[in-house]
Amino acid sequence: GIKKGDKIVLVLDFLKFYLVAKKNKKKIITDDLINIFVDLVGDTGTLVFNTFSWDFIKKKKFDYKQTKSIGGSLSNRSLLRHDFKRTKHPIYSFSVFGKHQKKMCKINSTDSFGSSSVFVYMIKNNFKYLSVGVPLNSGFAFVHVAEQEAKVEYRYKKYFSGQYINHFGESENKTCSMFVRNTKLSKGTRSTKMFYNYLVDKKVAKKKIFYELDVNIFDLMKVHKLMIKDLKSKRQFITNLR
Repeated sequence: GIKKGDKIVLVLDFLKFYLVAKKNKKKIITDDLINIFVDLVGDTGTLVFNTFSWDFIKKKKFDYKQTKSIGGSLSNRSLLRHDFKRTKHPIYSFSVFGKHQKKMCKINSTDSFGSSSVFVYMIKNNFKYLSVGVPLNSGFAFVHVAEQEAKVEYRYKKYFSGQYINHFGESENKTCSMFVRNTKLSKGTRSTKMFYNYLVDKKVAKKKIFYELDVNIFDLMKVHKLMIKDLKSKRQFITNLR
């Protein structure tokens, strides 16, 4: 379960949640759901949503206040709330509530997955990853942090430049890096079913069913260490699709 003071990265399929609630004759809106999790972690905890966007790559522009998240209804709603603030990275940003908000929103690393990134901050500070109605092998960007640290041969660091409009409305040219696929060597990265069975069997992850929805929660640091070990050895948990 979630308790006061917990640090949570929440990934939730709102449409699935809404339909399940409707089926059970309950009405839910995005703010209601966000408020539930805000109350669960409390002021001493931290709640984080992915607010990633590919606009900086595709359109050469990122607007801190106007660029929408590809993460869905909850993440976009959080960007409009006064109790959440967005981190600075133009590709991999997060919307943050709570105790760690100030520190996370000060991070100005241009390396998406590097040692000074928001990703690594959350790993080092023992954040938990909570997925609701979302397969664990779908959109788990933390795997790329492990791939970069393990220096996998099928990815390389690529630089992107574009217009960056900050939270004051000031515009500047900015360059950031991302550990991308070498398309000649990789069609993508997937975490295997064996990996998640292992996490549950070893009690690294807890899995429950909530109104037909899969709910999974695990400690990011523990999973990160397992991914690094696997990527440097047999690669049974993290596979490169060729």
